[in-house]
Amino acid sequence: MGTQFWWFYDVLFLSIAMGILYHALWNGFRKEVLKTVGLALTITATFAVACFLSTPVYQTLFQEKITTTLQNALESEDFDIFETASESLALNATEGEETPDADGLRNIAEKIIAGEECPEWFIDSMGNATELLISRYVKPHSEKTLVQCFAGNIPAFQLFLQICETSPQDGAQILEALYYRQSYHKLVIMVLFLLLLLIMWVIISVIASMIEYEESPKPITGKSRIWAIPLGLTEAIGGLVMITVIIRLIVALTDGQMLLFNQETMNHTIIFRFVYRFIVKCLAI
Repeated sequence: MGTQFWWFYDVLFLSIAMGILYHALWNGFRKEVLKTVGLALTITATFAVACFLSTPVYQTLFQEKITTTLQNALESEDFDIFETASESLALNATEGEETPDADGLRNIAEKIIAGEECPEWFIDSMGNATELLISRYVKPHSEKTLVQCFAGNIPAFQLFLQICETSPQDGAQILEALYYRQSYHKLVIMVLFLLLLLIMWVIISVIASMIEYEESPKPITGKSRIWAIPLGLTEAIGGLVMITVIIRLIVALTDGQMLLFNQETMNHTIIFRFVYRFIVKCLAI
């Protein structure tokens, strides 16, 4: 989807990097050193503050709302993961293949709750059915599927099967903790990081401009421009971090469904995909 526009990311990457580097060389070492140090400290400090604030912000603004919405979904008459899974299995079955109905899936669930081995196809069916139903109420914005979350935590999956119909509140808490919390934490971190970074960078830019205005201008030498190269590279990295976080936020909020902002398009890029993966991995967002 939109893979023909892969060049957008590489052009954006090179344009930003070269533009920032050129600006640093033009200004020289003396004018850029304060901005570079300020940018590095600002990015480090704002990301640390964003990570620190993400938990209380999530708990205050999102956790209760998500849990309540999920509880309402589980209490809804239309919410039946066994019936949904049974219909999905029947639709995807080959001709002549018999698939369990809703009651048959409930019987399998009871055996799994009792301690029998959990078949992989059953986790897939229950996970996909549950994700399909809850996504109608509140988007998870998660890179992982619910199937992956269930497969990675079988005890939680068994508990969810046991209580999803008898205790919707507890079932909602399991889904919130297992599936929604981590992805929403990342969203909160990215939003806070960008907001704080914008505020701090404006303040630092104003201060730097005032200092430059009060000083008498001096000619920029070739040596000064050479010393400005590492400053320009540092600023370029900072600019690419900001752009990457913005793109990552857009992809997460739109679940990668936009024509241009999706993982498939980025995977076709020549340069940007490596930068994107590296920064996202380092920031753990």
